[in-house]
Order: sequence, then structure tokens, then C-alpha cells
Amino acid sequence: QAEERSGDYGRTLEVAATDLNRGLDPEQVRQLISSLAAATLDMANHNKHLNEQLQKSTREIDTLRSGLESVRVESLTDALTGLSNRRMFDETLRMRIDEARAQKSELCLLLCDVDFFKRFNDTWGHHTGDQILRFLASAMQAHARPDFLVARHGGEEFAMIMPRTDIRMAAQIGDAMRDAIQAKRLRRRSTNEDLGQVTVSLGVARLSPSDTPQGLVERADACLYASKRDGRNRLTTDAAPVLYVA
Repeated sequence: QAEERSGDYGRTLEVAATDLNRGLDPEQVRQLISSLAAATLDMANHNKHLNEQLQKSTREIDTLRSGLESVRVESLTDALTGLSNRRMFDETLRMRIDEARAQKSELCLLLCDVDFFKRFNDTWGHHTGDQILRFLASAMQAHARPDFLVARHGGEEFAMIMPRTDIRMAAQIGDAMRDAIQAKRLRRRSTNEDLGQVTVSLGVARLSPSDTPQGLVERADACLYASKRDGRNRLTTDAAPVLYVA
């Protein structure tokens, strides 16, 4: 509609220019000027209305964009802990693996699991179990660097993607986190009862040249279950040296 209105106004100006070139008497010139003034005023009013509509549309688009971003963030966030969820973990791990290979940099993956979590749930109930999971999520976030991703991998298992971090540093971070978790005495929120000591088992794997995302997860998971098998409350790594292939 705006394009049509602009075209009509342009044709009005063309006709006026043609008439002026033919030579007009004063009365005809006055009528022509009056006609042009009316057309110009009408066009100005139309442009004002169009600008108002565009501003309204821009606000609506901004609202929609904000809403879509909120939905996107929600779709990538674990509702219980506020951490990234499995979908975000999978997307980020693929991206970080590609990045590590392009930059020939280190990448480690840490998996963490609450020891005897079923016992806590059976003894104290699921609400207390949820409290423990939120505590673990907070502890992991506190020990993560800004470029790390901490995610709920599933159930009581959590993951930390650690770009530009070698296996020694990854193990140090994991052990510091494990010590902080076992040093904390949790209390049941509803009754203030002592829940006892909460411990975690951890596994850390370093990216190898042939790793797929699934392969890296499987090796970290094997290290995690080695920690479980060897007595829990410990960290196991796949510390065999790995060289990148240029």
C-alpha cells in the first residue's frame, strides 16, 4: 500500500511538472500549487502513519525474538538444577571437539556421579534427593572456569566439558571439587536433620585423535565406573599419553 501511495504521489508530481512546462496563467498556477500542497500533506500523513506501524511492528518483533530466545534457553536448561541439559551438552561437546582439533588444543571431559544416591532417595525421599542434586550442581559451577560447560548428563550424573585443559589440570579441578563436596555437611531443609556426608565419584577422559563425541563420553564413563568399582569417592583418568595428529 505504501508503495502504491508513493507511486501515485510521484505521478502527481510528474503531471504538475508537465503542466508547468506548458505555461500556466496565475490562477492555474495557484490551483496547481494548492493541489500539490494537498497531495504532499496527504503523503506526509501517510508516511507518519506508516512510521508508527513500522515502530509497532519492530516492538512486536523484538518481543517475539525475546520470547523465542527464552524458549530456546529453556529448551537447553535442566529445570531442577538450572544447568545445561543433555541436549545442550551434546551440542557443545561436538562444537568443542571440532574446535580442539582445529586449534590443536587440549580437551577433557569429566563425568561425576553421586555415591549411593538411591540410598539417599530411599531414606529421605525424592525432595531431599533433589536438594542433593542442586547442591552438586552448585559445587560444580563453583569449580568451573568461565569457558567450561557444566551439564546434567542424566539422573544423578553430571558432566563438565573442559576446553583448553590438559588431563593433569582436569584431575586437579575434579579432585578439588570432590574435596569440597565431601567437606560439606548437608541438612534436610524441611526438618534440619543431618543427611550425613555426600561424596561423588568422577571419571576424566582426554580427547584422542580418533574420538567421536560418543567415544569420549564412553571413556569418561568407564573411568567413572572404575572409581565406583575401586571404592567410590575418588577420581580416575585415562592418563595414557595421547598425541594430536596434524
